[in-house]
Amino acid sequence: MKILVLNGSPKREQSDTMHITRAFLDGMNEAACQEDHILHVIDKHIEYCTGCFSCMRNGGTCIHDDDMREILEEILTSDLLIWSFPLYCYGMPAPLKALLDRTLPLSSMAMQKVGDRYEHVGQADFSHLRYLMICGCGFPNSRHNFEPAIAQFKLCFPGGHTILTVPESPMFSAPEAAIVTEPRLALVKRAGKQYAETGGIDASLLAEIGSPMIPEEKYIAYCGLDCESCEARRATVNDDDSLRQKVAKEWSELNGVEITPEMINCVGCRIDGVKTPYCDSLCPIRQCALDKSMETCGACADMSKCEKLGMITENNADALENLKP
Repeated sequence: MKILVLNGSPKREQSDTMHITRAFLDGMNEAACQEDHILHVIDKHIEYCTGCFSCMRNGGTCIHDDDMREILEEILTSDLLIWSFPLYCYGMPAPLKALLDRTLPLSSMAMQKVGDRYEHVGQADFSHLRYLMICGCGFPNSRHNFEPAIAQFKLCFPGGHTILTVPESPMFSAPEAAIVTEPRLALVKRAGKQYAETGGIDASLLAEIGSPMIPEEKYIAYCGLDCESCEARRATVNDDDSLRQKVAKEWSELNGVEITPEMINCVGCRIDGVKTPYCDSLCPIRQCALDKSMETCGACADMSKCEKLGMITENNADALENLKP
């Protein structure tokens, strides 16, 4: 199978979503050897569509003389188009959207009714093509995030499409999060193999891939603080060294001890994986909850009179709210 991957991330090979796409391709190649080409859209000269419709009237020649002509030729000779992109403002990044807009030469001005919708009649034969959307986002769940991008993809490619979405994809670029991300990539690889063998992916497998890698309730620390808003965690999952330096400086000044940027690695208080030295072994609240085998301090009968917890909840009303059943 000839596969064209349209990588819409401006980060090219460093794209968080490309970790997912490469795992999918690995699965496909495990089933049978594939011919795949990864195209970094950001590196191509693609002018914006002006909406003049010249291409739809003259047989498919665009007014722009740029890289899109060659890309359209490769699209038509491919069997599978993989649209790989991070979620930007609930849609695809601008360079990839520009490419999608410029596929207009494949259609004519003539319209036909198909079911309950109207479509432009093609002036090129792309009936053999199949379409796969692979999209990652930084939010911890899929709800109210991917829906607009999914709706657009389904309308653009009503036949032969498969959609794979994964929340909190920046963790794929963080080695410290491997304990969480590697099992998910194994599922994606399994999906790729299944797709190569059968032409589809089981709904149950797609749902498992699209589920949160970390249950939302796990982001709440034992003390009730929300780890998702912690800058140390953000620095870790985004592998952001500048943020590590900022947090280390602030924490050093706040606590009167030297904290180095190398210590700022933590995926979350109750999440499997790396922790800061304080969270790992020095935090008295975490150690107490672990000793008592408590999910959080909210399950402890002594919560209301705990002085250690009170130091947190007195200054953070949300923490106390998060501990309520």
